[in-house]
Parts: sequence; C-alpha cells; structure tokens
Amino acid sequence: MIRRFFDVRPDEIRNCAGGFITLFGVMAAHALLEVARDALFLAKLPATKLPVIYMGIAVLSLAAVKLRQRSLLRFEWRNCLAFLLADFAILTTVLWLFARHGATWSLYALYAWPAIFATIVITAFWMYMGRLFTIAQAKRLFVLIGSGGILGAITGTALARLMVQGLPTPALLLAAAAIMLLAAVVPRCVAARAQTGLSTQTRDAAAGLGSDLRVIGARPYVLRILLLITVTAATTTVMDYLFKSRVAAALPAQDLPHFFSTFYLWLNLASLLVQLVLVGWLVRVAGVVGAGMTLPALLAVCCGWFLAGGSFLAVLAGRSVDGALRHSLNRTANELLYVPLPVDLRDRFKAVADVVGQRGGQAAAALVLVVFTTLGLGHQHLAALVTFLALAWLVLALDLRTHYLNIIRHVLDDRNHAVRVETHTLHDDALDTLVARLQSGETNEVVGALDVILESGRADCVPASLLEHADPQVTLRVLVALAAAPTAEAVPRLEALLRHTDPAMRLGAVQALVAARAGAVATGPAFGDDDPAVRAAALVALAAAGRLPAEDARARVTPLPPAAHLAAARTIRLAHRGTFTPWLAQLAATADRETALAAAEAMTKHPDTGHIPALLPMLADYRLREAARRALVAIGTDALPHLERHLVDPAQPFEVRQHLPRTISRFEPGMAHDVLLRHLGMRMDPAIAFKIVRGLGHLRADHPHLPKPEGPVLAACEHLVLQIYRSYQWRLSLAALAGPDSPQRTAVGEMLADYLTDQEQLAREWLLRVLGMFYAPQDLKRIHTGIGRGDAATLAAGLELLGEYLPPRLRRPVAGLLENLSPAERLKFAPPSLPVPSRDLEGLLAGMLAADDLHLRCLAAYHAGELGRHALRPQLEQLMTSHSSRLREVAGRALAMLDDPRTERLTE
Repeated sequence: MIRRFFDVRPDEIRNCAGGFITLFGVMAAHALLEVARDALFLAKLPATKLPVIYMGIAVLSLAAVKLRQRSLLRFEWRNCLAFLLADFAILTTVLWLFARHGATWSLYALYAWPAIFATIVITAFWMYMGRLFTIAQAKRLFVLIGSGGILGAITGTALARLMVQGLPTPALLLAAAAIMLLAAVVPRCVAARAQTGLSTQTRDAAAGLGSDLRVIGARPYVLRILLLITVTAATTTVMDYLFKSRVAAALPAQDLPHFFSTFYLWLNLASLLVQLVLVGWLVRVAGVVGAGMTLPALLAVCCGWFLAGGSFLAVLAGRSVDGALRHSLNRTANELLYVPLPVDLRDRFKAVADVVGQRGGQAAAALVLVVFTTLGLGHQHLAALVTFLALAWLVLALDLRTHYLNIIRHVLDDRNHAVRVETHTLHDDALDTLVARLQSGETNEVVGALDVILESGRADCVPASLLEHADPQVTLRVLVALAAAPTAEAVPRLEALLRHTDPAMRLGAVQALVAARAGAVATGPAFGDDDPAVRAAALVALAAAGRLPAEDARARVTPLPPAAHLAAARTIRLAHRGTFTPWLAQLAATADRETALAAAEAMTKHPDTGHIPALLPMLADYRLREAARRALVAIGTDALPHLERHLVDPAQPFEVRQHLPRTISRFEPGMAHDVLLRHLGMRMDPAIAFKIVRGLGHLRADHPHLPKPEGPVLAACEHLVLQIYRSYQWRLSLAALAGPDSPQRTAVGEMLADYLTDQEQLAREWLLRVLGMFYAPQDLKRIHTGIGRGDAATLAAGLELLGEYLPPRLRRPVAGLLENLSPAERLKFAPPSLPVPSRDLEGLLAGMLAADDLHLRCLAAYHAGELGRHALRPQLEQLMTSHSSRLREVAGRALAMLDDPRTERLTE
C-alpha cells in the first residue's frame, strides 16, 4: 500500500526505508529537546534574553560545522551520520547532568542545543539523501522520507507530553539521548553507501568557509538560495520570538511544559497531514520554487491579520503555519532546490547554508530584536517586521525560479557537444580563377572548372565563345550553361550547332535557343531531324514561339519513344511562354520517372492550379516528391485549399496524404501554420499526425514569431498521451492473453506487439516535438537529447524542466511516459480518462480495428482472421468498404481464413 501511495520502486525500498527510520529517530529526539528547551528556559528566564541566544547559536554553529567537516574527512557518509548521532547522545546526557540542577548557564546551553543538533545532524542527513537520489526520485521519495521525520516529531512531542505529567522536565533529555543512540544504528544496517572511500568531492565538502564563500559567490543560483535561506531564517526567528514572548506573558511558568508539549504535538500532527496530503501535490502543481512560496505568503497573511487588529489568535495562527509547513513543505522544497547541483558543490553549499544562511539569518534577526527591545517597540512592530521579511522572501523566491531552470538546463547540456558544419561559398577570387581556367588548353581542366561553376549556380560566367571548343564534353556543358543563363550573343553560334552531326549537340542547341527566346529558328529540326528527341524539342520550341499550337506539337510528340518525351519535358521547362498544362499532365503521368521528374520541374517554371491533380500522386514517390513540392509551392496559396481537402479526406490514398503536412509547411508561413494547426489534434492515422507535428516544427523553427495557441497544443498533447497509454494497455493485455505456448501466439501477433512498441516510442518523440514547438524549443531539445543519453540524473533533470511547461493535469502522465519504467509501471501514471481495457481477445482486437492507425488495423484484422475469431466478422466486413486498398485486401484475407481455416497463413 505504501509503495503504491508514494510510488516507491523495488530498487529504492532499502534507501527509502533507511532514510525514513533515521529521520524518524532524529526528529523524535529533536522534538524532545525543543520541548525541554522552551519549558525550562521560559520558566526561569525572560523572553528578552532570546536575541542574545540567537546570536550565540550562530557563533556555535560555525564550530559545529567544522566538527562535521572533520567527520567527513574521516568517515564514509553512513558512518559519519552514525558517529554524529552517537556523539550527540553522549553530549546530551552530559547536559542533562547539569540541567537537572537548574544551573543558569546550562539553560542557555540547552536553548542552543537543538539548533546545533539540527545544524549538524539534520543537515548531514539531507546531504546523505541528496547523494542517494536523483531529482525525479527526490520529488517522489522526499515526501515519504520527510513524513518519517514528522512522525518522529509527533512521537517525540507525544512522549514529552506523557513524561512531563509524572517526571521532571530534564528527563526529556535522557529520552532524547536514548533515541539518538538507536537512530545511530540505522544508517549502517539499512541504508546503502552513498560512495566508497575518500574522494575529491568529500574533500571539497570539507573545505574552509572562506573557500566555500568564494565558490558560492561565483554562482548566481547558489547565491540566491543562500539569500533565500537567510531571509527565511530571519523571518521565522522573529516569528518565533513574537510567539514565545506572547506565550510567556500569557501563561504562568508551571503551565509552560504542558502547553509546549501539547502545542508541538498538534503542530506536528498538522505537519504530517501537510506532508502526506499537500506536499507531493503542491510540488507537482506549483513546481519546486512555487511550493516554497506557500509559507511566506501565509505568514504575511497572518501577521497582516494581527496588524489589522487580530488578537493572540493571529500570532498563534502564524506560528502554527510556520511549524506545520517549515519542516514539511518548506523543508522538502528547499532540499529539492539542492538536488540539481553537482555533488561536490551541493555538499559544500549545504554546510555554508546552515552557518551563513540559517544561523546568519538568525543572528541578523537577533540584532534587530535587540534594537527593538532596547527601543521598547511592541508586538505590533514585530508583526510588521515579519510581514516585511515574508514579502522579501516571496520576491527572492520569484527571482530564484529563472536560475533554477538554468541549472536544470546546465545539467542537460553537460557533455552535450554540438557539431558545427560550416558551408563554403564560391568567392569572387575563386570564381575569377575558375573562369580563367576555361581558357586552358587542358580539356580536363576546362571540364572541371565548368562543373564547379555550374554547381555553384554561376552559369552566367560561362562565355558563349567556348561553344567553339574542340572537345564535345566542353561544348555540351557550355550548352547547359547557356540554357540556364541565355544570352542574345550566343544565338548565331547556337544556330550553327543545329547542323551538327551529333544529335546531343543539336538537342542542346535547340534547348538553349528556347531559353534565349529564339525557338522560331528551329523549324527545320522540328520537321526534318532524324533524332526523335531533337524533333520533340524543336516542336516545343515552335509552340513556345507561337508558330505552332501546343496541342498540335503534343499530338506529334506522343507517338515518339520515351527519349522524345523526356526532351519535350525538359524543353518546356526552358520555355518563356505557351500553354503546356495538359501536355505536362500527360508527361507527369508517364511511367518513366525521369520524364515525370522533368515534367514536375517544368510545372515549377509554369505554375498553374490545373497541375495539382497531376502533382499530388507524385508525392507518393520519394524520387519525385521534392520536385512535386516545389511545383505545388510555385502555384502559390491557391493550392492550399486543395491540399487541405486531400489531407483530411480518408478516400484519398494514404501514400499521398502522409506527405501533405510537410508539403503544406513549405507555403506562406502564416497560412500554412493555420492549416496544420487546425488538424493538429484531429483523429487521423498516427503517421499523418506525426507528419503534421513535423511540418509545424519546421515552420516554427524557421519562423519563431508565429503565434502560440495553447489550446490546440494541449489538446494534441492530451490526445497523444492517451494514445500512448492505450497502446501500453493493448500490448500488456495481448501478452497476458497469449502465453509462450498459447495457440494465440503467432508471427503476426508478435508483429502486432512489436508495432505497438514502436508506436509508443514514436509517440513519445511526437510529444516532445509538440511541446518544443510551442513552449521552449531549446529546452525541449535539451530534454530530448538528455533522455536519449539514458542516465538517471540527466533524465531527472529533463523531467524537472519539462514540468515547468506542462499544466498540472499532464505532468504526471508525461513523466510516466518518459521515465525508465516497465509498461506495467507506466500505466500507474495513466490519465483518468484512459478507458478500462477489455479482458478478452475479441474486445482487444475490436478496439484495434476501430483505431485510426491504418497499419494497426491491418495487423489486427489479419490476426483476427488467423485465430478464427468469428465474433469479429461484422467489423471485418465493414473494413471491406474502406477507402484503403491495403486494408480491404487484408480484411478480405482475414474473412477468407474465417471461411476456410485451411487458407494459407503467414508463418514468419
């Protein structure tokens, strides 16, 4: 039950139990010390002596930390904690010997003793816990471990309440010493080792205070935590003084032991309730920093109530809020602030935080209290001071959030080296050198220079005079250059080449003439050339010059061989005018891919909405896809409505629809963004949905100024999360129903399970992409990279940063998807809207047959047929009406297997 409630995993039980029991004992002893301290001190000395003690505690804490540092150099962490507890048990017994006789100096020492105990032992305990757990583990487990401390405090105060009824108050010190001795045994027997041997990190943790302060001063995040702790300590010190001075004035000395034991008991019970019910929820909803802002906000409210005319009840409420939250919510939030820090820095800082922060804040508050008591200022002024300090606490916490996220980013960026690739352009000096080489007497040198010039897009630098070069390799390349960058000066030389003996030369000359708007001179080759390709190009030239209708030219070219069609398509691309839309549609539909590619390139040069029906099928062929996209984009925004209709129409071929999102993303950014965003959360095949995500991702990466509509994004995320958890359900249920020797275990059944696994991994990537597009692209890129690295600390940092961008309802389900868990453990994180899975195979397969995923439906249909599940016949018959030919084919095969069990099946 505890494991389910707190999400403790099997490999965490030992460390968690050790931490729980140890903190239980530590806080029980601390509670006994606090009751004895307050009862004995305030019974014999006035509350005005407290500020002096607060300053003394700060000085003694410095020496206490030095003791802990020496312990770190001598002992491993578990041994160090046990050693400290045993030492304090002995010293507490010595203090009892003097306190029972009522020596005045012992009362001062007794008042400081719980603070010194907390400075050394409690801090060492949380440092030990910080070494054992990652950020994600800490957020789950510190609530449970912290509740052990609160239960210990309850036990200690309850024991104190019983003891003061029949025993003298100093007896509480003996009880505290006994509990310390028992707690010292636990770290050695239960908890694991945080590290082995002496390390550089341990030596750093035990470094001098001056060195520590220099390290902290150079780190903004750590410095701000130190300021936060200082202000926190000052606020709670003044609140504590205000409360105790009111109590001392209101109650007789003999009633103080009973009052404090009872008050602290109820306070610790409230703290336990907060720890169990509020802390985990608040950390998930408000984040680490947001949870830490709860206490100062409530303190400000309570003191404001007192200033507005509230009585002792307002002070009691303020101290109750402080006591209930400081050691539960606030302690957990503060410990979580430390976890992202590197281990060496974390250990050094926690030591300084106690001395300079916690005790320094107390000392500063004590100095102010001394001034207040000297000036005779009353309780109203103290309440105003608490209010001011609480507001300063809130401001510091707000400022800390940005730095906290930066630390998480640093964890994710660690060891993440980006590879930078520089692109090289053809500079003017290099271009001049290449043009000079065109006059070289070496053919290979000229050819090489021409190739580089053409690839760099500088065909305009190739002189027409080079057509007279003796080598045909050079001439053919010059013709390509003149077709790309035509000049009027080249026309006479091109006309001369129409009579060349090489048909490749004649074809190149015709195409260059078309590019130069001089196609009318190609009348002779159009009707008399022996080569079909040259004749087809010349006919296009006449059509482009207006000397021949395009339909007549097409009719003459259609009977010619494929090479002629290719030449016609390439020549149309070079034409400056002419109506070639029907001709290009015919060329695009040809089986020859090279011709279809040339037709798509020609459509780019001559955009027309009439090309759309011919271009869409090309998206299904990876060799034609990019050319088809360029042609569609060239048409302009008039093409977008056609593409959107095809995207959402299930009657259109899946092979085309899945490539439409990326195609749409190439259009005008604002309009393309709106189109894709409209369909981001719609039910459709996951492959298409993923392409929508990728299309939006490309758009937003290139145009970060695009709007960020949160509603559609969160709806899409929730849909993806639900889809992934549904996939986990199906996979687990299939595995449970089909054992190793079960007849239900088939090759297709295993393919179905493998496909579900692949889709789960893919959908997790989609989720990060969607979030990265609309929230913090760089952060989500860090998270994706960090999760890919797989180590627990980086994964925990990624989840912590991701939680800052997600609404509360998505934080837990998303964390469950990204953590390294088994499918069964992941399902514990599922959203409440996840439907209860069917307990029989027919129900599972029926759910898959109704899914949006085409591939999943195909696999489920075949599996239903091979297993002879006749109850699913109606669903299979319904699939026969699908627009997908693939799904109709598989459903038909499944029905055939139902009708005739002897139908051949897939076996491997």
